[in-house]
Amino acid sequence: MAESHTVLIIEDNEDLRHIYATTLSMAGFRVRQAGDGLTALQYLDSEPPPDLIVLDLFLPHVSGFLVHQDIAARAELQHVPVLVVTAATPEQTRHLKVTCLLRKPVLPNDLVTAARRCMADSAS
Repeated sequence: MAESHTVLIIEDNEDLRHIYATTLSMAGFRVRQAGDGLTALQYLDSEPPPDLIVLDLFLPHVSGFLVHQDIAARAELQHVPVLVVTAATPEQTRHLKVTCLLRKPVLPNDLVTAARRCMADSAS
């Protein structure tokens, strides 16, 4: 069940970040937030690993592509599923190796379903 899981939302659009945070919080997740790639990397350097990362790819300061590379390179984060939520084209994301990917716009229920699915898929 999602009640014990922490999600790090990395999204620069404040309105979307708020919607994602509210939706996942109401679904029982503990939510942490970062509004850019640099803040996300600082969080990952200083806090215990989250159970799921929701990642936008087009971020200021450090792109989501670079954040994803950093996550993949860290042994302590390799088990953490990454749910990419992006407006990027299939061509732009075809080389990404992520647990799950949603294309914007995303309905709140679809976000919750994808978050739970991603965590379940990574656990199996």
